[in-house]
Amino acid sequence: MDNEINAIITLLGEQNVKSLKSEIKDIIVERVKSDLKDCDEYLLAPDDLQTLVNEVLQECKEEIKPIIKEKLYAKALSQINI
Repeated sequence: MDNEINAIITLLGEQNVKSLKSEIKDIIVERVKSDLKDCDEYLLAPDDLQTLVNEVLQECKEEIKPIIKEKLYAKALSQINI
């Protein structure tokens, strides 16, 4: 299979292969966009998505809060020379 791919790259040229890959990707992306636009159902319901986003944000806040506290505490101590 690798030999066949290398033969195609040699035949088309590396720049043409890159261009071809880009065109194929663009076709797939446009098709997916079109399919989603024409779809009358959500992949994720907006309410479920909002709940998921809120849960992720809360988890991030819980993980980040101690880190920020530690940095602020260290900065305050350095400013008062302790």
